[in-house]
This record gives sequence, structure tokens and C-alpha cells, in this order.
Amino acid sequence: MNSGERLLNIYTSLVQQSPNKDMVKTWAKVFGLDADGNNLEDEVVHLVLGLRHELTFARGRLTAQGAPSELTSPAFERLASVASPGQLHSSWASHLPNINPAECRKIFEWVAWTLRDEGEADMSADEMQTLRGELESLEAALADVGMAPYLRDFIERQIKTIREALRMYGVRGVKPVREALQQVAGAYKTEEKQLARAVHAASEPQKTVFARAAGAIKKVAEFADTISKLKQGADDAISIGQSVGDIVTPYLNTQLPNL
Repeated sequence: MNSGERLLNIYTSLVQQSPNKDMVKTWAKVFGLDADGNNLEDEVVHLVLGLRHELTFARGRLTAQGAPSELTSPAFERLASVASPGQLHSSWASHLPNINPAECRKIFEWVAWTLRDEGEADMSADEMQTLRGELESLEAALADVGMAPYLRDFIERQIKTIREALRMYGVRGVKPVREALQQVAGAYKTEEKQLARAVHAASEPQKTVFARAAGAIKKVAEFADTISKLKQGADDAISIGQSVGDIVTPYLNTQLPNL
């Protein structure tokens, strides 16, 4: 799926929503969030800002192909206007007439077609559920094992970073997943010595949980490499999965012989 296809999918879902809701609940439906969740507004803000980034990214890719910026008007501006944190408590009904005209849909369809050669391989629903299940299982293991505060905090930070990136996948594709993996890899490298000491001092059950965290990260990295490849099957120029895998692999062994 390319950037234009993602925008078209989000636009299509948005205009199909019932007008009898505020924008927080409307976006929750579009993004597949729990409308009754305690952190709903924060999650929606995060995703609508991601949507605005994707609009900017798509326009940049069109510019790189020589397409005039006015060809995305008024659809891009209208979607950006409604995808604003400042509009979250406004009524969806007040925005619908502005964004619903057929000309807006045609623009998003044109963008999807124009960027057709820039598509990523798609992560299936089963693959996404597998990754999310890994994170949930890891959290459950953290709750069952009394981890030292430093190790617990470290693992929880990586879970949060990856979970947010997976949530953003439907909006921005693999880009936020790769960014999250770079952040995770940086944490492992910059805290390498402290991590080694903490893991060596941990009990065997704690080491096992930490090894599971490394395994989950490696699995996400491998998926990121797979879905980064173009539809034509060209190799990804930057294999982040291999790089991250090399960093976390020593932590897959609870004995940690080479740290």
C-alpha cells in the first residue's frame, strides 16, 4: 500500500461515519480505537498528527515526481483542517459538507494511482495481531515476575514505543515502525553497559523475561524489513531489521555469554 492509498482509505472511512458524534468519537471509529478508553483523546491526537504528517509526506512524493501542489487542493487542505487537535470537540456534522464533495475523493484516488509504484508490502491482520499479542504477553510476564525497577522501566519503554508505532501503521505505514526501532536500538546501545550489569544481576526468571523482550523486538524488526520492500520485490535499501537484530541478539540468550 502506498501513501495515497492510506490517505484514500482514511478519507473513505471518515466520510462514512455517522454525523451525530464529535470528532474524538469519529476519529476513534476511523482509527479502530476503543471509544471508551481512558486515554482516547491522547491516542486520537497522536494519530491525527500522524495523518497530517502523511499528508505532508504524500505531497512531497508528488512534488518529487513533478506534480504541481495545487493538484492536491482542496482535498489535502480540507482533510488537514479536520485532522486537527483543536477540532476534536467540534461536531463531525459541521465538517462533513466541506470534505464530502466528490472532487475530494477524486483527488485522493488520483494520488493513490500516481504513487502506485511506491507501495509497501502490507502487514496482514494476522501479523499485526501476532505482534500485538507478543507485547501483551510480555506485559503479562512483567506483571508476574518481580523485575528490578531499572529493567522493568527499560522493557516498558520499549513496549510503549513499539505499540505506538504499530498503532500508527495504518496511518503512516512502516515509517513509524522503523523510527521506533531506531529509537529502541539507540536505547540498547546507549545503555549497553548498565543493561549488561542489570541483566547479569537478575534472577533466571527475570533474565527470561528480558530475553523475551529482545525476541519481541527482533520479531518486529523482521516484519519491518519485510513490509518495507516494494511491491515489485526490490530489496530494501536500508535493512533496519538486520541492524536491530544484531543489537538485541545477545540478549536472546539468558546466559548472555558475550556481554
